[in-house]
Amino acid sequence: MLILAVLLFLVSIVFNKLYNNRTSIAREARLLQNHLIKQENSFQKFLSDTALLRKFIERKESASEVDDLSRKSYTTYLYTADAFGSVKMIS
Repeated sequence: MLILAVLLFLVSIVFNKLYNNRTSIAREARLLQNHLIKQENSFQKFLSDTALLRKFIERKESASEVDDLSRKSYTTYLYTADAFGSVKMIS
């Protein structure tokens, strides 16, 4: 009985080492950080595409461009300001 208890204890240590690292808080934090970095890079790429932004502002975007933007996992809102400073949401 004692040998079985020691054997089960050793097996539990091995399984704990194998599976504990996969579900650790540090791993989840790293995954979240990687996800946020990808989202930020995607948004920065969108912001740097001034031709596409101009199309959206002038409402000359194509259906495929709208579909591409709607597939993103974030939402964008575009605003314009006129000469008098009034702000208007355009999309």
